[in-house]
Amino acid sequence: MNLFEKTLHSTSIYKGTIIDLEVHDVELPDGQTSKRELIYHNGAVAVCPITPENKVILVKQFRKACEKPLLEIPAGKLEQGEERISAAKRELEEETGYIADELEHITEMYGSPGFSNEKLSIYIAENLTKGKMQLDEDEF
Repeated sequence: MNLFEKTLHSTSIYKGTIIDLEVHDVELPDGQTSKRELIYHNGAVAVCPITPENKVILVKQFRKACEKPLLEIPAGKLEQGEERISAAKRELEEETGYIADELEHITEMYGSPGFSNEKLSIYIAENLTKGKMQLDEDEF
Protein backbone atom coordinates (compact mmCIF):
# COMPACT_ATOMS: atom_id res chain seq x y z
CA MET A 1 0.00 0.00 0.00
CA ASN A 2 1.20 3.50 -0.85
CA LEU A 3 1.55 5.51 2.38
CA PHE A 4 1.90 8.90 0.68
CA GLU A 5 -0.64 11.67 1.41
CA LYS A 6 -1.29 14.01 -1.49
CA THR A 7 -1.82 17.68 -0.55
CA LEU A 8 -4.98 18.94 -2.22
CA HIS A 9 -4.92 22.44 -0.75
CA SER A 10 -2.83 24.30 1.84
CA THR A 11 -3.56 27.45 3.83
CA SER A 12 -0.90 29.50 5.56
CA ILE A 13 -2.15 30.53 9.00
CA TYR A 14 0.89 32.19 10.54
CA LYS A 15 4.41 33.17 9.51
CA GLY A 16 6.57 33.79 12.56
CA THR A 17 10.15 34.25 13.60
CA ILE A 18 10.61 30.64 14.71
CA ILE A 19 7.76 28.70 13.08
CA ASP A 20 5.26 28.86 10.24
CA LEU A 21 1.83 27.22 10.56
CA GLU A 22 -0.23 25.71 7.75
CA VAL A 23 -3.36 23.59 7.41
CA HIS A 24 -3.38 21.07 4.57
CA ASP A 25 -6.31 19.20 3.06
CA VAL A 26 -4.87 15.83 2.08
CA GLU A 27 -5.96 12.76 0.18
CA LEU A 28 -5.25 9.64 2.20
CA PRO A 29 -3.89 6.40 0.68
CA ASP A 30 -7.42 4.92 0.66
CA GLY A 31 -8.84 7.92 -1.26
CA GLN A 32 -10.54 9.59 1.74
CA THR A 33 -9.61 13.14 2.74
CA SER A 34 -8.43 14.65 6.00
CA LYS A 35 -6.81 17.79 7.44
CA ARG A 36 -3.26 18.14 8.70
CA GLU A 37 -2.13 21.00 10.94
CA LEU A 38 1.59 21.50 10.29
CA ILE A 39 4.42 23.41 11.92
CA TYR A 40 7.43 24.29 9.77
CA HIS A 41 10.68 24.99 11.65
CA ASN A 42 14.23 25.68 10.44
CA GLY A 43 15.67 22.93 12.64
CA ALA A 44 17.61 22.69 15.87
CA VAL A 45 20.69 21.23 17.51
CA ALA A 46 21.40 19.76 20.93
CA VAL A 47 24.74 19.05 22.60
CA CYS A 48 25.48 16.57 25.37
CA PRO A 49 28.56 18.09 27.05
CA ILE A 50 30.57 15.64 29.16
CA THR A 51 33.14 16.84 31.70
CA PRO A 52 36.44 15.02 32.39
CA GLU A 53 34.69 13.63 35.49
CA ASN A 54 32.08 12.01 33.21
CA LYS A 55 29.32 14.38 34.31
CA VAL A 56 26.78 15.77 31.86
CA ILE A 57 26.25 19.53 31.93
CA LEU A 58 22.56 20.44 31.92
CA VAL A 59 20.78 23.76 31.70
CA LYS A 60 17.59 24.64 33.53
CA GLN A 61 15.15 26.77 31.56
CA PHE A 62 11.53 27.75 31.99
CA ARG A 63 9.50 26.40 29.05
CA LYS A 64 6.22 28.21 28.51
CA ALA A 65 4.61 25.35 26.57
CA CYS A 66 5.10 23.08 29.61
CA GLU A 67 4.55 25.87 32.18
CA LYS A 68 7.57 24.78 34.23
CA PRO A 69 11.37 24.80 34.29
CA LEU A 70 13.00 21.80 32.61
CA LEU A 71 16.50 20.33 32.86
CA GLU A 72 17.88 19.94 29.35
CA ILE A 73 21.07 19.43 27.45
CA PRO A 74 22.06 22.72 25.76
CA ALA A 75 20.06 23.21 22.58
CA GLY A 76 18.78 25.83 20.22
CA LYS A 77 17.38 26.65 16.82
CA LEU A 78 19.31 27.02 13.60
CA GLU A 79 19.63 30.50 12.17
CA GLN A 80 18.71 30.81 8.49
CA GLY A 81 21.54 29.28 6.42
CA GLU A 82 23.58 28.24 9.49
CA GLU A 83 25.46 24.93 9.45
CA ARG A 84 24.36 22.50 12.14
CA ILE A 85 27.83 21.97 13.60
CA SER A 86 28.33 25.75 13.90
CA ALA A 87 24.98 26.11 15.66
CA ALA A 88 25.89 23.31 18.08
CA LYS A 89 29.19 24.98 19.00
CA ARG A 90 27.43 28.34 19.39
CA GLU A 91 24.66 26.96 21.61
CA LEU A 92 27.12 25.05 23.80
CA GLU A 93 29.12 28.19 24.58
CA GLU A 94 26.12 30.52 24.84
CA GLU A 95 24.25 28.33 27.31
CA THR A 96 27.06 26.74 29.35
CA GLY A 97 30.14 28.90 28.85
CA TYR A 98 32.10 25.87 27.58
CA ILE A 99 33.86 25.39 24.25
CA ALA A 100 34.49 22.07 22.55
CA ASP A 101 37.12 21.84 19.83
CA GLU A 102 35.35 18.86 18.34
CA LEU A 103 31.78 17.68 18.47
CA GLU A 104 30.79 14.14 17.59
CA HIS A 105 27.56 13.88 15.62
CA ILE A 106 25.40 11.17 17.21
CA THR A 107 22.10 11.23 15.36
CA GLU A 108 19.31 13.26 13.83
CA MET A 109 15.68 12.92 14.76
CA TYR A 110 12.24 14.42 14.30
CA GLY A 111 10.72 15.11 17.73
CA SER A 112 7.08 15.37 16.65
CA PRO A 113 6.84 14.32 12.98
CA GLY A 114 3.07 13.99 13.18
CA PHE A 115 2.79 17.77 12.93
CA SER A 116 6.28 19.30 12.68
CA ASN A 117 9.23 19.06 10.28
CA GLU A 118 11.73 20.23 12.93
CA LYS A 119 14.86 18.08 12.58
CA LEU A 120 17.11 17.94 15.66
CA SER A 121 20.81 17.07 15.31
CA ILE A 122 22.41 15.72 18.48
CA TYR A 123 26.12 15.94 19.31
CA ILE A 124 28.46 14.80 22.09
CA ALA A 125 31.05 17.31 23.36
CA GLU A 126 34.12 16.25 25.34
CA ASN A 127 37.50 17.87 26.10
CA LEU A 128 35.74 21.06 27.16
CA THR A 129 37.46 24.33 27.91
CA LYS A 130 35.97 27.33 29.66
CA GLY A 131 34.65 30.04 27.32
CA LYS A 132 32.12 32.77 28.01
CA MET A 133 28.42 32.20 28.66
CA GLN A 134 26.33 34.50 26.44
CA LEU A 135 22.64 33.87 27.06
CA ASP A 136 20.14 35.32 24.60
CA GLU A 137 18.26 38.36 25.91
CA ASP A 138 15.20 36.19 26.71
CA GLU A 139 17.16 33.38 28.43
CA PHE A 140 17.85 33.31 32.17
